[in-house]
Order: sequence, then C-alpha cells, then structure tokens
Amino acid sequence: MKTNISNNPIAILGGGVSGLAAALTLLEKGEKVVLIEKNVEVGGSASSIDIPEKRKIPVCYHQIVGSDIHLLRFLKKLGLFTMVKWKKVNISSVINDQYINLASPKDILILKILSLSSRLKYLLFGLRCLTTRNWSSWEKKSVTEFIRKWADEEILSEIVKPLVSIKFGFSTDQADAAWLGRRLSHREGNTPFGYIPNTSWTFEMCQVFVRSINSLGGVLMVNTSVRSFIRKGKKIDCVITDRGVRIPVKAVVSTLPPPVLCRLLIKNHFPNDWILKLEGIKYISCYSLLAGLPTVPFKDYWTVILKPRKIFGACFNISLLNDTLVTQKDLSIVNLFTNIPLGEYPWSTEEYNKLAIKDLEEVTGHKIRPNWIRSQIINYVSPIFKVGYKSLPTMLGPNLFLAGVFQTYPKFSSTGEAMANGEAVANELLQSIED
Repeated sequence: MKTNISNNPIAILGGGVSGLAAALTLLEKGEKVVLIEKNVEVGGSASSIDIPEKRKIPVCYHQIVGSDIHLLRFLKKLGLFTMVKWKKVNISSVINDQYINLASPKDILILKILSLSSRLKYLLFGLRCLTTRNWSSWEKKSVTEFIRKWADEEILSEIVKPLVSIKFGFSTDQADAAWLGRRLSHREGNTPFGYIPNTSWTFEMCQVFVRSINSLGGVLMVNTSVRSFIRKGKKIDCVITDRGVRIPVKAVVSTLPPPVLCRLLIKNHFPNDWILKLEGIKYISCYSLLAGLPTVPFKDYWTVILKPRKIFGACFNISLLNDTLVTQKDLSIVNLFTNIPLGEYPWSTEEYNKLAIKDLEEVTGHKIRPNWIRSQIINYVSPIFKVGYKSLPTMLGPNLFLAGVFQTYPKFSSTGEAMANGEAVANELLQSIED
C-alpha cells in the first residue's frame, strides 16, 4: 500500500525525450503528472523545425540507429516502428582531401597520414573495441592513456585528438576513455539507419508521446518555465511557474540540464551538497545550420572533417538517408554543426552561416548557393564526459529525482538511452512511494 497518500501530481521539469518517457511511465502506473516545458513544443534537442515546401526535419543530428535497442523498443511501444524504413549509409572522414571510412579495413590500409605499422595497429585496435563488452576498467582514465595502451601515438595525434576536439572541444587528456570505448564498440557506423518517409521521425515520436500523455490525463504546460520552488524542509512542496501558477506536488522529476536546475536550487537555498553535485556536470552547446542545396556536397550521409579543421565538425546529408525530402530545388538537405563550450559563442548565427558555407565550398571545391538556411545556437546539446565523470544520484533529495542524458553514463549516450533513463527514474520514484 502506498504510504504517501498525497493526491498532488508529480511534476516533470523539461519536455525532452527523457521527460516525455518519464511522464508516460508515471501516467501508465496511475499517477497524476504535470509536465512543464519552456519551449512551445516538446522534444528538447530532439525537436523539429519547419522548412520550405511543407517539410520537417530535426533541429540537430538525431538518428534511428539499428543498434539502439531502447529507441527501437520505444518506437514499437509508440506504434511507429512499422513506419520506419531502413538504409545502410556510410560515415566518412575527410583527411587532407582523402575520404576515408574509419570503420572500413580497406580504407584504413590506404590511409596516407598513418604509417603502415600504425594502420595495422588501427585495425587491431578497432577489432579489440568491437569485441570488448566490459569497459569498467577504463573508467577514470583518459583517452590519451587508452589510445597509447591499445594503439600508438600516431593514431592518437592524427585520428583521435581531432575527433575528441570536434566532439567536446578539449584534449584527449581530459576525455573519458570508457565513454569513447563504449561508443566505438557500439558499431554506430556498421548498422542500418532508419527514417520515416515524408516527415521528421523525432517530430512523429514527440507527437505520439503528447497524444498518449493527454489521453491518460496528463497536463502539458508548454511555453512555460519554472521560476522557483516552495520548500517544506528539504522537500519540494510546490512548483511556481514564470506565470505565477503554483503547482502543489508530490514529487519532482527534473530532466533539466544540471546547470539550469542548479540555479533554481541556489535561488531557493537548497543544501550545498546538492549544488556541488550539480555543478560538476558541464555541457557543450552547438551551432546547427540546416540548409537546402541545389547540389549534393558529399556522397556519404555523415561526413566528419578531420583535417584540415573547418568551422563545422561534420556534415549530415539528411536527404541521403531520407530521400523523400528531396525536391526539384533541394537536391540535398544538410546539417552543419559545431560543438562549443556552453556560453562561448564566438560568432553570431549570421557570421556562422557565412563561415560554414565558405568552408563547405573549400572542402568540396564547388560554389555553394543555398536555397534556404535555418540556423540556431542550441544550448545543452550534450554533457561533457571528462575523466572521472559520474552520473548523479537518481534521488537528489527526498522527493527530487534526476533524469536525462547526463544520467546515462557509463552507457553509450543515445536518444534511446535517454528515454530508457526517464522510464527507469519514473519506476524508481514509484518504488520510493511504495516503500
């Protein structure tokens, strides 16, 4: 029997995929739920944007990867799996004008920047990563140590350092070895990718979440932020929105990035040890440029620009995967992205657009004249997995629970893992109520 007889709802802070999964799980178990999302639509970094000719695409790079078992499970649960079409796509890297698939033994053997001995070591390194299942021994160790132990200095400097810099913007001395190892063993480039024809798959997924939550009596408050909390001891007794609405709550599941939640807790004088835990989680932001082009800049879906470095780290040719987006004008739809430390924005979006298109022209050797551009800075794209990264306690306070991609370490972070974490935290909350 439940010992907590409060009939108040559980508040979910943040309408990204973790929050949506947590809300649906709680509603299915008979709980009342209020989900608060600051944007006009749910989805977070998995939300979508309208582009010309009545099309939608994700605002950032999100893939249906065949090896993401939790994502596939949720797509089945939401009734979307049968709509997914599958395609084998390539991931290539540009290294001094040479296009290389770093997952292809044949390509590695002709990689000019590595000596023959390093190419052979790279092949053995890749095989070892693919066959390793337990990465716990590499937790609290750096990528530098990892590569020097399993490969060599050449591979570290020519391949791994540029990749880590593109992803996080810092050195391999700071990056977590276990995170990289798990990502490499995930075989992301060797599995089919999925899409839903004539639409954005993330949009369709979020819409089904919304309909399911509404049908179960959940309350969605979009275009609404949390202004503060009312405390009763260490418990959150009430959530106050930016519109002054007071919501008495039984419990809170925060999927907000820790820096955002941290500011709220400081404002309401919550314990310092909570603040210190949250302050340890750092984030990267992202410039994301979406464009419709009259040409096809790259032959592969996912092209990483390793050397020489350009303003954008990679180009996703979305229409090479989802060809239903192609029109007479737009022969390709691309996403150029650049990850940067949170709050460090060296360019306006207009400046970024010009620099990114200029660099795209340099890489491809062709003049690029976009039919249209949609660009934005996306905050809190990903937590930074530095050496010694630890997921926070699920239960930060007596009735405050944490969910989100920042809680998925040491697993490989993905859309599916983020949803699975929201679901798991909801179940842990329910268990605490039962206990």
